[in-house]
Amino acid sequence: KRVLMIGEPQADAPSYIVWVKDEKQLLIALIEHLVLIDADIFIGWNVINFDFRLLQKRMDLYQLKFAIGRDGSAPRWRQNSNNSDQHFIEIAGRVVLDGIDLLKTATYSFPSFSLDNVANALLGIGKKVDDVDNRVAEITDNFLHNKPALAAYNLEDCRLVWLIFEKTQLLEFAQL
Repeated sequence: KRVLMIGEPQADAPSYIVWVKDEKQLLIALIEHLVLIDADIFIGWNVINFDFRLLQKRMDLYQLKFAIGRDGSAPRWRQNSNNSDQHFIEIAGRVVLDGIDLLKTATYSFPSFSLDNVANALLGIGKKVDDVDNRVAEITDNFLHNKPALAAYNLEDCRLVWLIFEKTQLLEFAQL
């Protein structure tokens, strides 16, 4: 468990929170951590078109090299010629697997592919938030006033993605 968090260290916060002073330091710490763990596979939920794209934009803003390839290189991006909102990422020596895309490829069907909906349908549990439809307000409030709760929310999202991958055997499916 590891959550990188902007802010002053809080004595009562869980030890898995790594405190940094600002967004630039957070991005630098993220790269360092990713290099340290040296993952073969990144999994997530809309991880390419949201998480990695946002990280790339923030790295660009601070003029940081998004050096997460196994050889220290930055990701290579491609855009779907038929859909300008869909992007593809290549990270040297690593694989990125998106839960939504894999479930669709494996012919799963849900009224909504939101993480909360799929987790409830497959696992009987949902996101760690009081009101899923208004979660941005709660996330913002937690960032300002309760960072340990925000860290717990983020970890639970990661856990839900992992549990969905396990339940549906998406890693095994991706290897076929």
